[in-house]
Amino acid sequence: MWRKISSNYLLKEILIYLGDGRKLNLIKYNKKLQEIAGLNLIDFRRFSGRYIIERYGRVREYNSYNDRLIFEGEYSNGKRNGKGKEYNEEGKLIFEGEYLNGKKWNGIEKEYDEDTEKLIFECEYTNGERNGEGKEYDKYNEELIFSGRYLNGKRNGKGEEYKSIPCEQNNYESSYYSYSSKKNSKNIIIFSGEYLNGERKEGSEYNYNEKLVYDGGFLNGKRNGKGKIYDVFDNRLKYEGEFVNGKKNGKGVEYSYSDIKYVGEFLNGKKNGKIKEYPNHRYFYNIDKLIFEGEYLNNYRNKGKEYYKNGKLLFEGEYLFGKKWKGKIYDYNGNVAFELNNDNGIVEGDYGFKTTIFIGENLDKKIMSEIVKGKEYDYNGRLLFEGEYFRKDKWKGKITNYYKDELIFEGEYLDGKIWNGKGKEIDSGGNITFEGEYINGKKYGYKKEYSYYNKKLRFEGKYINDLKTGLIKEYDGDGNLILEGEYLNDKKDGNVKEYNSKGELEFEGKYIKGERNGKGKEYYNNELIFEGEYLNNKRWNGKGKEYDKENDRLIYEGEYLNGEKNGNIKEYDKDTFNLIFEGQYLNGKKNGYIKEYSITDGILLVEGEYLNGEKDGNVKEYNSNGELEFEGKYIKGERNGKGKEYYDNELIFEGEYLNNKRWNGKGKEYDKENDRLIYEGEYKNGKWNGKGKEYYSKNGKLKYEGEYKNGKWNGKGKEYFKNGKLKYDGEFLDGQKNINKKK
Repeated sequence: MWRKISSNYLLKEILIYLGDGRKLNLIKYNKKLQEIAGLNLIDFRRFSGRYIIERYGRVREYNSYNDRLIFEGEYSNGKRNGKGKEYNEEGKLIFEGEYLNGKKWNGIEKEYDEDTEKLIFECEYTNGERNGEGKEYDKYNEELIFSGRYLNGKRNGKGEEYKSIPCEQNNYESSYYSYSSKKNSKNIIIFSGEYLNGERKEGSEYNYNEKLVYDGGFLNGKRNGKGKIYDVFDNRLKYEGEFVNGKKNGKGVEYSYSDIKYVGEFLNGKKNGKIKEYPNHRYFYNIDKLIFEGEYLNNYRNKGKEYYKNGKLLFEGEYLFGKKWKGKIYDYNGNVAFELNNDNGIVEGDYGFKTTIFIGENLDKKIMSEIVKGKEYDYNGRLLFEGEYFRKDKWKGKITNYYKDELIFEGEYLDGKIWNGKGKEIDSGGNITFEGEYINGKKYGYKKEYSYYNKKLRFEGKYINDLKTGLIKEYDGDGNLILEGEYLNDKKDGNVKEYNSKGELEFEGKYIKGERNGKGKEYYNNELIFEGEYLNNKRWNGKGKEYDKENDRLIYEGEYLNGEKNGNIKEYDKDTFNLIFEGQYLNGKKNGYIKEYSITDGILLVEGEYLNGEKDGNVKEYNSNGELEFEGKYIKGERNGKGKEYYDNELIFEGEYLNNKRWNGKGKEYDKENDRLIYEGEYKNGKWNGKGKEYYSKNGKLKYEGEYKNGKWNGKGKEYFKNGKLKYDGEFLDGQKNINKKK
């Protein structure tokens, strides 16, 4: 077909407007077209994946599968030589610079991940290798993970490693997150220092809170040589010394809160070899004396000497898994107190929370029911107890107590408690809590008790036979006097005064066996509210008032008889303060003539006679507007006998009641929801009987007029439609029309 083309000029014009890809598809198998187009395919292998075109002295390489440009630049001797640019399959520039014998030689390289197509590397090229400043990126989110210098393709020289973490992350050295988005993350430095042949050589490591955790040497990516470890919370120095393969190895020093704790040798991260140990300064301030020196094995004491807080020798011998096992235990005076052999003895409290030291037989190795012997010292070397122990508690022996340099108590222990002795007991605040004598385990003497929290005085008084007896004072948590009076056998007994936290007198009177009995007075806000007699902690006889202390309001005033409300009484609502009752009580119940009032506005609701707490006799009842609703007779809380009902000041029923129901008489009934009359007529035996009228409740029009029997239409009557027109005039039977009966 191409031989028939008469003008090469026309063909050239057509090829000019075609892109390289389409042009190559036309000519790459036709040498004639190549000549016409002025293109020379110096190398094309259909299945090699690329072909090369030379045009006007420059070369372009294409991918044969999709005809994408992968290189453009200078060639010589069939290879890339000179300046050029290289692209990946997506068309992104991945190298620009000079080539030599087909290799990248000098320039700038960029590398993209084949799967995610993200930029993962960019760096300078010199002499065919990565050399100079470069950066590495995460293949998922292109976050920077390294920035620094390269030599011969590897990290060499100064550099920094980065980690992308979620913004809310707050974990420490052990924290790890694989990937995070740029939106909710930040890049932090996790290492800064020197590299050699691609590995860390020396520098600083940081945790995810950007705090320094290590500073020192590295080898093959692990901590090696001299270095320092810092606390991840407060950046205090925790260890300084030698490392091998990432673990403590060689000589080193461990710190506790910036103070030296251990000095000696380490192996594979554990204390091994000669070690000196000092007190933990969190608990023992201003103590710099040695507490142990000797050998450690796998982080446990193995052999050595242990010292008291004052520097005197406490133990010398062997340990098993850090526990004293075989050797000599010394007392504070330097004498051998116990020969330890195969863990048959123990020293407790030498450098812990305890304020005393125990030396004796090993309580843990004895069965719980067996008694063991031992001694207990304070930290000044003074013997506090010597004798027998049962279940780790002092059981029987001699006891002495000191306060500062003063001997304050000495005596005997029996059955696990102080049995006999004289002296004082003093709390940690220096307050004397007891002064007197123990006889057969019971206290005899003057005692004070103080609050554990604020050291305020809570009690002071006399003990006899371990019980409060005699004049006593008690105080609240703030040290205010709340009681003073007489006790007998640990209970209030005699004349007593009680106060509130403001110091105001609340009660004064007689107690017997812990309860108010006899004459007494009660006060509220410095006002006398009751004066009379008490029995078994209850007001018994007298006049008084009661207050709701939450609202500080009077709720009752009146008389008491035999512990019940009796006589003339007034009661008030605690929220509205309104008078809600006035009248008489008998034996705690309403009796006689009374009045009851509305809680909300104090309007009279009931007035009349009560018996044993129920309405009984003549009673009047009113609605919330003060209008009379009922007047008549009640028996045992129900309407019984003659009475009258009113509605809107109109008499609506007058007759007899039985068991709270209208029984016999004439009256009216209203639908109170619609305020409409629904019935007027006669009642008998509690039902509509006789002549009457019934009305529609919604419009008030007459519904029926005639005779009733037992609440139903019965006899002569007329029924009306809702519009008032007559519906039926005739006879009814049991509420139904009786059309069979003639008028």
